[in-house]
Amino acid sequence: MPTPRSPQRSSHVGAVSRAGAVVLPTFSASGGQPSKRSLVEEPRYRAWNLTSNGVHVRSPDEELPRSIDDLVQYVGRNRGSDASEPSLDQLKRDKGLHELENGVVETVVENYFKDTLFPSPEPSTDLGRASKQPMLRHTVPDSGSQHKVKTPIPDLLFGYTVAAFGQQQQDQLMSMGTAAMANNANMVYPFLVVEFKGDGPLWAATNQCAGGSASCVKIAEQLNGQLSQYEGVPPVESAAFSIAMNGTEARLYITWKHNDTDYYMRKICSFLLQQPHQHLEFRKHVKNIIDWGRGARLEGIREALDSLGRRAEAQTIPESLTGTKRRASELPLEDVKRVKGPVS
Repeated sequence: MPTPRSPQRSSHVGAVSRAGAVVLPTFSASGGQPSKRSLVEEPRYRAWNLTSNGVHVRSPDEELPRSIDDLVQYVGRNRGSDASEPSLDQLKRDKGLHELENGVVETVVENYFKDTLFPSPEPSTDLGRASKQPMLRHTVPDSGSQHKVKTPIPDLLFGYTVAAFGQQQQDQLMSMGTAAMANNANMVYPFLVVEFKGDGPLWAATNQCAGGSASCVKIAEQLNGQLSQYEGVPPVESAAFSIAMNGTEARLYITWKHNDTDYYMRKICSFLLQQPHQHLEFRKHVKNIIDWGRGARLEGIREALDSLGRRAEAQTIPESLTGTKRRASELPLEDVKRVKGPVS
């Protein structure tokens, strides 16, 4: 009887695919060729890559901080009558929706919900929607561990266009460099990540949500870091939402900054999308999140930028004293002392 040969390992361990995903080799039960698997699909990714960089997927029964619970209650509130919403009867007769439970591929799920629930915002609105745009690397939590969080490339990412802000607010954003930027599509301060999958489990999508939503929180927390330098200036709400979904189930998560080094993500609830009542409940939550994003959250960021702008203006050195109008922070310390006196 011939001796079974050990499977041959690929020499391309950790190779990067054309899509930019780190691919690790795994081996089939038949002992032959390795199969390619994305880093976020790895069983150890959550424990090694997320946790070691301070990103934690918490238990659904864990008690939420008061402010986070208030936000969860807000996005779960009932809405008024909306003629654009489908009825229960319409959902029961939606053949496109029914097809999603028949083993369809990811793009079919994505296209259905992009058409029915996540349409691209009108150009005249303050919201922006980015599709499969890599988030900038500096937004991703990084503790220095050798096990990195994979750069998020959300299927959908909702945030703001620069046009959502007034000219002085835009000037303040420009002075902050790329701190507010989520990606190279000029989206700032994102607040909602959506990850689609075809038929099958949502393990990888949940891992993608954890990395993407923690990156959203980190961007807003950088703004809070600047605000904390001034007394009497309240922080902005830095929590972010994410959704992992396929054609039959959607899981809604909220992520927040737990302390100086850790980000917590916890599931709010799951929805069976083929059940009309739960489908409508899911739509309600999504629309409330969008309303919060373009309402209270956006106003809070605008006010924060105004506060930073006023304080920066108060520190501006008059042109008559320097030959050019410049902020104190832009001048060498010795020049500031010469013009304004000793700096504490």
